[in-house]
Amino acid sequence: MLKIKISMKTFLCISFCCFSLFASSQNRPQKDSLSHYSFEELHDKSYNAKPDSLKALLYASYRLKKAIKNKDTLNIASSYYILNSITNDTLSFVNYWNKIINNKNSNKSYLVIGNLGLGDFYYHKGLKEKAVKHYIKSNNFASKIKNDSLKYIAIHRLGLSKYEKKEYKEAKKLFKSTFNYYNKNGANIDDYHSLLINLSTTYFTLKNYDSAIYYNDKNYLLALKNNDSIMQGYSLYNSGRMFFLNGYYNKSIKNIKKALPRIIKDQNYAIQSLSYYYLADSYKKLNLFNQSIKYYKKIDSLFQKTDNYYDNQKLAYKYLISHYKAQSNYKKQLEYINKYIKVDSVLNARAKNISKSLTENYDIPNLLAEKKAIENRLKSSLSTTKKWAFGIGSFAFLLLIFLIQQTRKRKSYKKRFQELMNSPAPTVITKKNIIVKKENSIRKETVENILTLLEQFEANHQYISSAVTLTSLAKTFETNSKYLSQLINQHKGQSFNNYINQLRIKYTVEKLKTDSTYRKYSIKAIAGEVGFNTTESFSKAFYKNTGIKPSFFIKELEKK
Repeated sequence: MLKIKISMKTFLCISFCCFSLFASSQNRPQKDSLSHYSFEELHDKSYNAKPDSLKALLYASYRLKKAIKNKDTLNIASSYYILNSITNDTLSFVNYWNKIINNKNSNKSYLVIGNLGLGDFYYHKGLKEKAVKHYIKSNNFASKIKNDSLKYIAIHRLGLSKYEKKEYKEAKKLFKSTFNYYNKNGANIDDYHSLLINLSTTYFTLKNYDSAIYYNDKNYLLALKNNDSIMQGYSLYNSGRMFFLNGYYNKSIKNIKKALPRIIKDQNYAIQSLSYYYLADSYKKLNLFNQSIKYYKKIDSLFQKTDNYYDNQKLAYKYLISHYKAQSNYKKQLEYINKYIKVDSVLNARAKNISKSLTENYDIPNLLAEKKAIENRLKSSLSTTKKWAFGIGSFAFLLLIFLIQQTRKRKSYKKRFQELMNSPAPTVITKKNIIVKKENSIRKETVENILTLLEQFEANHQYISSAVTLTSLAKTFETNSKYLSQLINQHKGQSFNNYINQLRIKYTVEKLKTDSTYRKYSIKAIAGEVGFNTTESFSKAFYKNTGIKPSFFIKELEKK
């Protein structure tokens, strides 16, 4: 269960995110009093004020305003990230960097930094397939500019990708290359800390324990020297993990408990989840099962809070399934079985995509480049023109295939989006619109009464309540669920569940089209607002009824 990492402090140096809000309070400083603070001071104030979210928001919002006024691209980006850590809105972060990356006139260094930022952001969200793609892009752009510092940050991130693919020796090679450069030329202190932890992790995985301890101690002493409690926390966590894997469970618990408050403060959910796992498993090894269950459940609680997927969640759910099976608590057992299946399906799909992405976009191009270099040395007489023609032709062919695939997919989505934009707002189906059908067992007066109540139900948008069920609605209409189900099948042409979901999705589409604030919500929040219990069920229903994903629909609306 070793896991490589980027600390959230390192993440702050490159990735950023969010939307700007402002709130006032008599207890918070006035805007005029903030003008003399530097960007770094405003960042520190916002970070330290997080227990008071409104106060933290004021500092972060002022920082963004100042950066925009100064047209300072990187500080605008970092301000968006700081705001995101307070508000949890991710759309502005992604949109901001994508706008810069997709601008042909952008400084090439920003293309590297932007892809690094997006990569780190997705890495912490557990979306490692997307992270790997951005790391590869950052590496490609970095190779085209004369900035070795950015180049080696990109190489560091590729090491993370290699580690995720379990190619530990390749990961070590990339990390060591970056470490040698940093020692010779200097580096951002937080990125250097992250590299030391990753080197320690990799050496430990390769069972080179002396080197693992050396780099971890080096990181701790540096953090101690700089009075950096967050980085001290990561070294304590790393020590606790190594103690765990060597069977020293009490020492593991002691170190990880010391580290945990600092990791929680840093909002590094991936490492927080792993910390809970090592504590749970340590207590299990010590036969302290009540404590073990407590921390396995903390893994589940964190998952429900963040909706981020990590490998240790499967292990936690597997244990909880066995625990409740032994107690014959089948309801709980089923609950954790469903959660296990959900996490397993997502993680398996992502693992395959990460491997495919690295192979197709990094490993194979590198091998081809090496092969071409050897061929060039053996065929030195080949003219420069022919070399260029061969290379450009091969690249153009591959690019053409890729563009055709992406264009077809995007056209299909665009067409569906335009159809949604052109469709009128949903109207209530009245009795006048209804085609009268022969009823077998329900009296005409009952039919008309239920249809009238359904008309009111739709007009008042009562379907967006998550509490609506066939049974509850039948009870409200003072009829039985069999009659109600039969009438919905006959007059709406679909089952009750499909009928309710269709109404909710039509309502959602219209709200997103007309309400810009609604578009700032997360997908999870929107799902809850219109009555869905999970993000997954909402996304499936949205795709089924519209042919596109909700995230794509929102993104296209924002462009307009």
